[in-house]
Amino acid sequence: MNGGPLVRSAARRVLAYPWRPVWARLRPRIEQVVALESRVQDERLRYAIETLRNEVREEFRADDGRLAAELRARVDDLAHQLELLSVHMVALEERLGTLERRQVDLHSTEPERAEARSLVEEVRTEHRRASSKLAAIAFYEERISRLEELTGSTRDRAS
Repeated sequence: MNGGPLVRSAARRVLAYPWRPVWARLRPRIEQVVALESRVQDERLRYAIETLRNEVREEFRADDGRLAAELRARVDDLAHQLELLSVHMVALEERLGTLERRQVDLHSTEPERAEARSLVEEVRTEHRRASSKLAAIAFYEERISRLEELTGSTRDRAS
């Protein structure tokens, strides 16, 4: 036997009345304890966050140092390769320049001219290879500069 919603709400009001004065006295104390505990918990969380933040900064610094050393090694290697290729490129340019200059040799035979043409074609092939290697080096240099910019921006964000 239920009695309906009116009976239930009236019963709640009657039962709640005796507790009102007690609740009115206890509520501020409970709120004070809850606020104090909340502040303590906030301080604990702030300390934990600051500890984690410091750990992440140290890891970023370590990673930045390792990445910088790795990038320096790559750049030095690429600079060395560029020096080697530029020497070859100069030599090829000179060979190509001498071959491209038209020298009239009235005493050469057709097989000698065919051989000269094949040599010119071989030099041109080497020239194309060297150009493509230089293009690859330029691509990697650009990529390294983008990585350096990225690590610089990462370092700025970690600080």
